[in-house]
Amino acid sequence: MIDFKLVRKEVVELLQEIIKFDTTNPPGNEKPLAEFLKEKFDREGIENRILPAPGENRATFWARIPGEEGGKGLLLLSHLDVVPADKKEWSVDPFSGAIKDGYIYGRGALDIKILVVIHAVVMFLIKRNNIKLKKDLIMLSVADEEEGGEAGAKYVLENFPDLTESPVVLGEGGYGTTGILPDNKPLFSLSTGEKGVAWLKIKTHGRPGHGSMPIKDSAPNKLIEFLHTLINHRFPLKFTESMQEFFRGMAKYQGGIAKMIMNNAESLGSLGFIRKKLEENPKLGAAIQNTISVTMGNWGYKGNVIPEIAEASLDCRIVPGTTVEDFIEEIRKLGEPFDVEVEPVITFNPNESPVDTEIYSVIKNVLNEEGVEVLPFISPGITDTRFFRMRGSLGYGIVPIIVPVEELDRIHGIDERVSLDNLEWGTKIMFEIVKRYLGK
Repeated sequence: MIDFKLVRKEVVELLQEIIKFDTTNPPGNEKPLAEFLKEKFDREGIENRILPAPGENRATFWARIPGEEGGKGLLLLSHLDVVPADKKEWSVDPFSGAIKDGYIYGRGALDIKILVVIHAVVMFLIKRNNIKLKKDLIMLSVADEEEGGEAGAKYVLENFPDLTESPVVLGEGGYGTTGILPDNKPLFSLSTGEKGVAWLKIKTHGRPGHGSMPIKDSAPNKLIEFLHTLINHRFPLKFTESMQEFFRGMAKYQGGIAKMIMNNAESLGSLGFIRKKLEENPKLGAAIQNTISVTMGNWGYKGNVIPEIAEASLDCRIVPGTTVEDFIEEIRKLGEPFDVEVEPVITFNPNESPVDTEIYSVIKNVLNEEGVEVLPFISPGITDTRFFRMRGSLGYGIVPIIVPVEELDRIHGIDERVSLDNLEWGTKIMFEIVKRYLGK
């Protein structure tokens, strides 16, 4: 029987140590952290390797505990890089790992050095306690997730497929929260899939001229009219398997008409007043429909000159059930009256794993035993897990902590932090999931 009160000290100190490695991406500089992890795993006698990543001072860390029956079993996925942090805006140095009021503060505390640490300590506990596994347990902490994964997950999957193949992957994306269900009951939104991405550049052309004589069909005017069309366009709601299960699960905590609506969200969601209600929650609204955000605009070079070209950038997110190709074709058709050119910049198809799998049941049972409700959810954002789902793996996002829902605003924000209690609890939860799923 493992005493997780004793494990707590190790997890806390390890997270403090790795937060001190400044792996801000760009440029990344993940290699020193990968070398630090290698030293730790060497001492534990666990097979490990540093895998190269394109770019200077970059690397991915890989480790494996073999199963007795041979073959791949479970891959624990995290990333070593973090987003930038402005020291002047924080109450502590974002790369200090400082402890204050029961929390570790630092960039990566929630996204996602916490998973690097939890996964590492789970590997240590499996090895130290001589727990026999049926299949291989792999830990993969990649470079470059925060900049799209080209130099990290995508690179190692293409160049080291024998090391990274796994039928099941547990990565980031899902957190447990309080403040959503009645009586402050914790809700874990287990990420079963992610929306696709279409970053598009749109361009219009028109006759240039002097600003004193307006041109009705100028390039900027056409672009603005098209953007207005997009902003007001209503895509149909799409309830994937995960989101149907989510609404049915939430219905248990409702009464009256709210219960009826949630139990029948797919058939009733398109009704005007119901759709409006669903869209009041931005995250919920984004999970059930394609979305477009206008992010940049560029035209003109002088205040009194009407330019001949106008451009804008769009961040489009696509729900499972729609392909990138079909979505872009719809945008092109909407743009036909304005002679719009549509140029894909970065695209990924949406992806989703089923809820009727063994690993999903194991996760659900472990968390249910802790009094946590578990419901599947489609993430509006993207993670490296998408590369594995697109290759055929089952992929689920689980960061095993429970926080007030507003605490998640600290991700990529100011004073990112995680409680010491959560570090202890999360390590226990992840250890139990791995042991039940792979243990003999």
